[in-house]
Amino acid sequence: MRDKIKKINFFKVFGVTFFEVKEKSFIMLLKFFLASILKKFDHSILKHKEIDFLFVKSQDRKDYNWLYEKIYSQCSYKKYDFSLKRSYGINFFFLKNSVSNLELLYIFVKKSSLSEGLFIYFKAISYLEILNILDNVNYKHLIVFSDVQPVENLMVQYSNLRGINTVTMQHGLYIDYNNFPNINMLNYIDVSSKYLLAWGETTEKLFNKYNPSIKVEICGKPLEKKQKKSNSNIHETIGVVFDIPLFKEFNKKLLLAAYEIAKKRKMKVIVKLHPQDSIENYTFDNTLMNNSNSLEDSSYILAHTTSMIYELLVLGQRVYKLRSGIPANTLNDDLIFSTVEELEDKISNDFNFVSEAKKHIKYIGEESNDRYRKFFEKLIEDS
Repeated sequence: MRDKIKKINFFKVFGVTFFEVKEKSFIMLLKFFLASILKKFDHSILKHKEIDFLFVKSQDRKDYNWLYEKIYSQCSYKKYDFSLKRSYGINFFFLKNSVSNLELLYIFVKKSSLSEGLFIYFKAISYLEILNILDNVNYKHLIVFSDVQPVENLMVQYSNLRGINTVTMQHGLYIDYNNFPNINMLNYIDVSSKYLLAWGETTEKLFNKYNPSIKVEICGKPLEKKQKKSNSNIHETIGVVFDIPLFKEFNKKLLLAAYEIAKKRKMKVIVKLHPQDSIENYTFDNTLMNNSNSLEDSSYILAHTTSMIYELLVLGQRVYKLRSGIPANTLNDDLIFSTVEELEDKISNDFNFVSEAKKHIKYIGEESNDRYRKFFEKLIEDS
């Protein structure tokens, strides 16, 4: 295992962490170190010596969980969902390896600072325990949810070195941030898997540009259309989908535009926050708000750069995007607005919303499910 570890690109493994890490106090480092000693990863996978498909997801988020489970269920072969949860117990692996891999510590400290480097080093040693577990398991294909998450990228690189097929899912719509560098660029730059299960052609083109060695299989996203409620007493609503907190000023502009139209047309406003955002970042007019969480019955929906724009469009919703200088996936100009007046003009026009979205999410529902099933079959046939 040690020889393979030397070949791993840890800057790719911890690309996301280097973006997010901040100075750590001695107390924080000590707490993290002690937690690493007192917890260890689940070893129950060792009961399954022969596995066709090993699935891994490190982030626990409702929308991510749904997509992961949906794709996992399309695989009918011998598979295992590898839990990355840890339980209490003395972690002798961490104790031993925290003093025998100091060359890694030097690399991390040189890249950042002493406290940040130590924090990432402790994480790295903790994750190496997973590789030690995998060394005792015979699996043919590794399927990860998001290759750029540190532990998943480490498992991908290690599996590549073992000659095992590696596959990453697409967990969101990726944007070309070449002229606006930020953490989201890593979604296509740092990916190390041999295969990408993409939603549509825009993602395929992005990977062909920045990571051309990856084989892209377009499988779509298995979204299901919901029946609209046919209750005439429901007040007409405008949906507003907020972007990441980084763009909260644009979220506020969307909200104000929705309020203005709602007042003119005697409508209500439904707001869907981004999972990382907080309601406390905004001031809401309760006289105009509809407390429903459901966007399905909205007459139309306003958004900025969120990938939900394309998911809603492909499901037949009428979505309009706020124009800004922030990089985003392409969208027909008939669906983009700068002012409330421009939005009102475009709302009155006819447009093929589903056709526009197909560039980004080519297949949905059972058609998408079938694409994933066929991909897993192909890997088995070729192995």
